[in-house]
Amino acid sequence: MCFSSTASFSAGIALSAVGAYTLKNADSNYERPFAAIPLLFGIQQIMEGFVWLGLQGNFGGPQEIQSFVYLFLFIAQVLWPFWVPLSIIQLEKKGDVNAFEKGLLGLGLALSIYLGYCLFHFPVSAKIEEHHILYLQDYPQTISLFSGITYTVVTILPPFFSKMKYMWALGLLILLSYGVTAIFYEGFVVSVWCFFASIISVAVWAVLREVKRERQL
Repeated sequence: MCFSSTASFSAGIALSAVGAYTLKNADSNYERPFAAIPLLFGIQQIMEGFVWLGLQGNFGGPQEIQSFVYLFLFIAQVLWPFWVPLSIIQLEKKGDVNAFEKGLLGLGLALSIYLGYCLFHFPVSAKIEEHHILYLQDYPQTISLFSGITYTVVTILPPFFSKMKYMWALGLLILLSYGVTAIFYEGFVVSVWCFFASIISVAVWAVLREVKRERQL
C-alpha cells in the first residue's frame, strides 16, 4: 500500500469538509474542540501533502519544505497529546470527569511542552523511503522511549474512559490503527498512523450526534 501527495491532499480536503460540518453543528464552546478534530487532521494531511511535493522536487526549496515539515510535526506531536484528552473532557457532563482523565490531560500537556521544545531545539528533517515519508528527529534518546509510550497513552486511552456513547469505539479504532501501523509500517509511525487516525476521525460526527441526543433527553 503506497501513500502519496494525492492521498494526503485528498484526505486533507475531505477531512476539512467534515470538520467544517461538525464545527458548524457544534452547539457550544464545550463541543467545539472535539468537533474540530477532523478539521485539524485535514490541515495536518494537507501540510504533509506539501512535504510530499517538496521532497519530490515539485514544490518550493529547502526552506519551504522544512516549514511544512515543522507544521506537520507540530500538529502531529505537539498539538494532539493535550488536544485529545482536553476535547474529550470538555464533552463530559459537569462532575463526570474523573481524576484519571485529568491526569491524562496533565500528562499530555507536559508531553506537548517537551516535544515542542525538542521540535524547535533539535534537528528535524524528512525523506521519502519505501513509498512513505520518514521523519528524522534527533531528539534525546534517553527519554525517547518514555515519550513514545506516553504519547500513545494520552492519545489512545482518553476515549475509553469517557462516559460518552460510542466514544470507546473511536478509541478502539484508533488503537487498532496504531497496532496495524506499528506492525506493518515500523519506522513510519508518525506519518502512517496520522493518516489512518485522520480517516478514523470522521467518527467524531457520530459521537457528537449521540452527545446531542443524550442532552436532549
